[in-house]
Amino acid sequence: MIKKEITENGLIADLFTDDSTQPEKTIVMMGGSEIGKSWSRIKKPIEILVRQGYAVLSLAYFMAQGLLSSLEDISIEYFEKSISWLSAQRGILPDEVAILGGSKSAEVALLLSSLFSQVKVVVALSPSCVVWQGIPKQRFELGKVDRSSWSYHGESLVLITGYSTCSYEPLDGPALRTAKIANDLVAE
Repeated sequence: MIKKEITENGLIADLFTDDSTQPEKTIVMMGGSEIGKSWSRIKKPIEILVRQGYAVLSLAYFMAQGLLSSLEDISIEYFEKSISWLSAQRGILPDEVAILGGSKSAEVALLLSSLFSQVKVVVALSPSCVVWQGIPKQRFELGKVDRSSWSYHGESLVLITGYSTCSYEPLDGPALRTAKIANDLVAE
């Protein structure tokens, strides 16, 4: 297994591949509210996926050098940049990205699948059907000022504070696309 540290174009990640000459599908793995490249510290799942013929990108999205120090207003464009960067790499199948996210990153994984056609599969561990408030650097400040976890085109995404339940009413637009992706994943 080959590990390449990525610190270019504003990205902070580790790319894990094998020495195959065959183009590989990629799985972007992100932790929840853990700091930095959390999946890089858990070697066994990455080793298994690489042996199965996948490239794995362990992507940091906050609390790493050059990134925001809180999980608030994280730019969706940062994730878009990581997908574009992957698609341009030799040995990576362009436009064939899967995203594995847990908790907060499951929230953004579902958002990404609704926005970018390159995302073909999402594995969402403990996801939510809504965007929740962000997590400030000083976690004890949570709830004092409600800020979204995510932003897109310079605007904070609408968030839910307090308690919310998810309804499963008829879907349209991005929500329908996400539901279809989930349905396709279950059907396989």
